[in-house]
This record gives sequence, structure tokens and C-alpha cells, in this order.
Amino acid sequence: MAEAKSVRLVPPAEFLPSIQGEQQAHIAGATWADQAEVDHYVAQASDETVACRSRGRHFYELPRKTERMHFSGVTPEGFLIRTILCSVCTKVTRVEEWDVRHKRDRIVRMDLVRAYPKYAPGYLGKPGQGRMKPRQIQSAAGTSAMHDLSYREVRKEAVDAAKSA
Repeated sequence: MAEAKSVRLVPPAEFLPSIQGEQQAHIAGATWADQAEVDHYVAQASDETVACRSRGRHFYELPRKTERMHFSGVTPEGFLIRTILCSVCTKVTRVEEWDVRHKRDRIVRMDLVRAYPKYAPGYLGKPGQGRMKPRQIQSAAGTSAMHDLSYREVRKEAVDAAKSA
């Protein structure tokens, strides 16, 4: 009788796909912007844009604050489209899609189905430079505000303010 060859049915552990997807981490991970690129962006951006970017939030008009909501279109699915401009930076528009339930031509309920931002050209950083974190924007704004000041004078002012408080 011929001796049977052993066949390995299970691939080595290094080639097994991971449930968590660690093998794809280098592909899926976000690329963060270099601090020099963020400094350059903050130097060129308006104060309002820097305020929204450093906060990481935009301020939009709430539906209950208005007399009534105004819509600018209808999606192929039948949702009403509402667009709202950020009241601080005026460079980001929130696009909302609303589902309307009505009975005998009277609106009974409105549900927000989807909302996403649309950015004006120049609001985001240049493509390929990575994403900017709010903390990076804050650091760049603080650096540009205090650049070339005397550290001794700033520290002395802070110590004097702490003593008088």
C-alpha cells in the first residue's frame, strides 16, 4: 500500500483574514494633515471658517425657530429637500431630506430621513493632504495669534493675573 501524503487544509495563521480587519488597517485608516499644512490653511482662511473648523460644528437654523420650513426640491424617492447655510462661516450647506406624512392634504408628521453637508470650494483642505482635526486648527490659530511675542512677558502677565484673581 502506498503511503498517503498529508495535505494541509488550513492555511497558516498569517494568511487568515481577520474578523476585525487588521490586514486592511493601512488602507482604511484616515490620513491626517501635517501641522505645517494646517498652519498654511489657517493663515489663509477667514476667522469665521477657523471658528467652525476649530469647533468641529456648524450652526444651522432649527426648524422650530422658523415660521415654516421652505424646500428647494424633491428627490426621486419623493423626499422633500431642504438646504440650510451655516450661520457662522456661510461656507457649509446642510442638505436635509424629509419624509412627509399627510392625511387629506394636511401634514401630519415629518421625519428627517437623511442629512449631509455640502462644502464650498476652498473650505476643505487641498485633496491629498489629509484631514484636519479641530485640535490641529486650534493649535494653528493659537500659534498665529501668539507668534513672535515674548514668552517672558506673556508668562509674567499670566502670573500677575493669577495673583490679582
